[in-house]
Amino acid sequence: MVLLIHYPLFLFGPRLQITITASCHGRWPLLSSSTTCHLAVVAVDFSSKFTRAKFEEVNVDLFNKCMEPVEQCLRDANMNKDRVDEVVLVGGSTRIPKVQQLLQELFNGKSLCQNIKS
Repeated sequence: MVLLIHYPLFLFGPRLQITITASCHGRWPLLSSSTTCHLAVVAVDFSSKFTRAKFEEVNVDLFNKCMEPVEQCLRDANMNKDRVDEVVLVGGSTRIPKVQQLLQELFNGKSLCQNIKS
């Protein structure tokens, strides 16, 4: 996911591809709560400091695709986004600050509910 910036995965064998991908996937939660993290993949002698800004830059297309199901849901319900009272975030990707920002922009600055209390 993230390491594709430096090395195309097809250059490595299947086992190494899994190792690299797992290393990258384990880092995105860290970037949700801090602005940098350290990424090291011993098998290819790779080590790098990775910033949230770079993470967002690399994944901008994926983040924009996250908005498509939300927009489709509104279309399917024949509902205008202004009629939405609350936006409740559920699931791992909703912890990513860029996804939160895009959702907030989509709903015209409406605050997002990140926890559900009964």
